[in-house]
Amino acid sequence: MVTASAAARTWTVPGDAESIIAGLALAESGDTVQVVPGIYMESNIELVDGVVLRGDPSDPAATIVDASYAGRVIVATDLGAATVVEGLTLQHGLATGAAGMLRQDADAPVRRRRLRDYLRRFHRWAVVFNASHGPSYDGQC
Repeated sequence: MVTASAAARTWTVPGDAESIIAGLALAESGDTVQVVPGIYMESNIELVDGVVLRGDPSDPAATIVDASYAGRVIVATDLGAATVVEGLTLQHGLATGAAGMLRQDADAPVRRRRLRDYLRRFHRWAVVFNASHGPSYDGQC
């Protein structure tokens, strides 16, 4: 069960942290990592249980996470439903199976996210849901 930290914080990228990975390293359950519009060259971003990773939900194209074909963009493993990804465009991921976002045993909802321009090895999926939990995807591919 995910419990919120005593005083949930919003960590801004850039600002409080210079990268999404660094922002997530600061965050605890109940916190939000707010990514301001721009292009972020990062790959293999590991989500944190109970943390919201948010770009601009009204304009996902304004906040781009570009993996530069260096791996998956986002990995979500063993996460509860309080973990949310929204308002981001994920692009240029490279991996077998899921180049954009791999979800393994994760309830993490994915909202208003765009996936584009992937080079995938062997499979054509941008997102793979590997769990007995119901998928929560609301976005464009």
